[in-house]
Amino acid sequence: MNYEFWKAAGNGLIELVKVSGPYIVAILGAFFGYLGNRNAKEISIKVAELQSEKDLSLQRENHRFEDGKRISEIKKDVIDRVIKELEPVYSNTLLLVKSYYSMCSSGEPFNKQLFDQLIRDRFFADVKPQDEANSAMARVSAYVSILADANMTLELISLQNCILECTGVVEWDDKNWGAEHSEKVRKLMEQLQLTYMGLFIKLGKSLQ
Repeated sequence: MNYEFWKAAGNGLIELVKVSGPYIVAILGAFFGYLGNRNAKEISIKVAELQSEKDLSLQRENHRFEDGKRISEIKKDVIDRVIKELEPVYSNTLLLVKSYYSMCSSGEPFNKQLFDQLIRDRFFADVKPQDEANSAMARVSAYVSILADANMTLELISLQNCILECTGVVEWDDKNWGAEHSEKVRKLMEQLQLTYMGLFIKLGKSLQ
């Protein structure tokens, strides 16, 4: 009985498929079409999400680029100010030590009249240039602190100390006059130029 039942049911199902085959195909096609559309929609959403993430990443990169560009502009402005303030102080100090060295290395005895003419009256008679130099160095220190570069700060301190030494090495009488004193002045003059160059190298590297 069971065999006959399942045989009859099977034959009926086959006939049903034969009769309604096109309809089943259509139904199955619609079903799989629905699945395909749903997958396509999910893929489209995923692509849109990825594109949105890409756009955000590009915006972040643009912001970083603009920030970096702005920082470079600020650094360049600060460095320009440092050079503007520092150049007159350095040039005047170098002129002083060169003039003094040419006098004390000449091999001639100390000449008070010549000293007053070449050194005292040109570099020490008026206190205003020295006050201006002190103010300029204070501004330079403030500008360099903005750059937040420890090595550059050390170079500036070295230059400041060297400038003070060049001013202090000048002898106003013949007490220490001679070859040994001349050699000390020469070394200070070289140190002044090297230290100034070292600071400018650091300033240039800060823009890289």
